[in-house]
Amino acid sequence: MDGYVVPQLAKKNIQYDMIQKHTDLPSFPYSRSRLLYIFLNKHSTSSTDKISELYTLVTSLIQIGMDTHDLVDVGEEQIEMKKMRTRQLRVLAGDYFSSKFYHLLSQAGQIDTIHSLSHAISEVNRLKINLYMKMKKFKLSAEDYFQHCIDIKSQLYLIFTNYMDEMLQKQWPDILVSITKCELITEEIDKMNQIQIKDLRGSWAYWYILKQATSEEKEMLKKDSCNKSLIQSVLLKYNIKVKLHQMLENQWKDVSEKVNNIKNENIKNELEKIGQPFISYLSASKV
Repeated sequence: MDGYVVPQLAKKNIQYDMIQKHTDLPSFPYSRSRLLYIFLNKHSTSSTDKISELYTLVTSLIQIGMDTHDLVDVGEEQIEMKKMRTRQLRVLAGDYFSSKFYHLLSQAGQIDTIHSLSHAISEVNRLKINLYMKMKKFKLSAEDYFQHCIDIKSQLYLIFTNYMDEMLQKQWPDILVSITKCELITEEIDKMNQIQIKDLRGSWAYWYILKQATSEEKEMLKKDSCNKSLIQSVLLKYNIKVKLHQMLENQWKDVSEKVNNIKNENIKNELEKIGQPFISYLSASKV
């Protein structure tokens, strides 16, 4: 599918000088979005290309908008003007990106899809609140945290199940969740390079260590501020990077088995392309 241009279309809708000057934006949800496009566009024609492109674009914009909101730091009561501007722009940018789907879908007469996505957004917000409440009370295992994140990341994309061919409807949820797991694990690996406690707390590693840690380590991890070298030593002690790479390897094997069960060769080939970033992570871990 060399004609896949959704990331470029999304870029046109989110690249504004004011936003780029004062804040960073989250990454484009490449894996989930391309996956959605290829499942919607099984029979590639000029008409299916356009509608699949539209659905994938608006879903990506909503996801970027919601991810932008997640970057807003609400922990500091008094912050300097530059950080305040960044916070304000993230809120406004998130609102703007998320609202673009109304405009794009209404122009195309896709009112039912607007309703479906609006409901999905509400569900994502409900799931996020549940997760944040459990995190605040420290009532969360690493497995629970991981599953909550999978549910949150896949919710928007699951609404398109009934838009697909009957055979693909059966395979879509399972493949989506499997790819989302790979995506989440690679994000967790990247987080290990950010060793401030506020960044670590929103990670699988934090909740895994909290379960295994000594009383002294637990006390340290529950504080709002913590010495970077101490955090790094705990990550090394519990072999977090190795465990994450093992998780990714096992998950990619699971995806590969699912891909082999798909009869459509075009979708198989596209899934292999989607998997290249994950394979690169695995290759890097063996160097």
